[in-house]
Formats: sequence, C-alpha cells, structure tokens
Amino acid sequence: MSVRTTLGKNKNLLSAGLACLAVLAVVPPGAAGAAPAPQAEAHHRARHCITVLEKLAPGERTSRVVERKCTREGESLAQLRGRMAPRELLVKYWDGTYFDGDSDEIRGRDGGCDAGGYGVPDMGAFKNRVSSFRTFGTCNSVQLFDNPSYDGAQKTFEPPQWNPVQGANGLHPFDNRADSLWLRAV
Repeated sequence: MSVRTTLGKNKNLLSAGLACLAVLAVVPPGAAGAAPAPQAEAHHRARHCITVLEKLAPGERTSRVVERKCTREGESLAQLRGRMAPRELLVKYWDGTYFDGDSDEIRGRDGGCDAGGYGVPDMGAFKNRVSSFRTFGTCNSVQLFDNPSYDGAQKTFEPPQWNPVQGANGLHPFDNRADSLWLRAV
C-alpha cells in the first residue's frame, strides 16, 4: 500500500469522525438512541403515613385516631414528621417484606404501651398489605388479626420470637393478611 493510499484512507476516516462529532454537537444529550423517559406513574415512590392514636381506656377496644397525615407528592418522611407534633413511636409497618415500601408509623399521643395498649380495629389503607414491622419503646407485643375488629385467625409476635431489633419480616402466615392489630406491653 502506498503512502498516498494510506493518507487518503486516514483523511476519509478523519472526515467521517468529524461528521459524527458535528452530529453529536447538534443532537441533545440522551436523545440519540435513548429509550423514552419512563412515565411518572410508572415509577412508584413509597408513600409514608403517620397515625397518632389515643391510649385505650379500661374496657375500650378501639384507640381513637387523633391525627393522620401522609406524605405529599415529592415530600420526604422527615418533612412529614416536621409538620406534626412529636409523639412517641409505637410501631411502624411496611408493605415490603424487608422494612421497605409504603409505611405507616403508629405514634401514641399518651406515651408508650402498657398492658391495655393500643387497638387498631381497621388497618385502613394497609388492610391486607402489612409484610414487615418494628416495634419501639415499651410496645413489644403485636397481635395481628385476619379480620377487622380483632376477629378471625390471629398471630401474636412477642419476645423472644423475633430478633433483638424488635422487628419481624416474612410474617408467615400473616403476610398481607392483617385487617386489625393490637399493640401492648408484656
């Protein structure tokens, strides 16, 4: 191959390379060959709620909901906490098996758990969705029920049945089945 042929080929390659660069300079980043951006509704952002309950009085079976708020679009859980008066955290449950996904923090207006505890006869938006939970403070017994108003099959989680962080995941046989719960100190 002569020097002239090699120079001609290199000149052609250089011209092709410059043409590609010119195209890339005109096309917006990510537009060439990029997959279309996912729709906002296709991406699930976890929704977090905080529910404040009143402690049960003797003979009562339902804790009165004092306040309930959930995160707004684009709001973090920390921002939601900032919008509410500080209350003692009793239990937090998630719809994900490993303490992730949508969550609800149950907080006590009247402090931690005692033997009477707090009763939630209807899990509302979390009905048949709880897959993991953690308890806090003096609340170390969680009784899950298959039906509203503490009816049907039930399972109780108490120490030492769960790990030291007072949490349970893989709630077999109650994964995504709980309709009501009772939270107390034992």
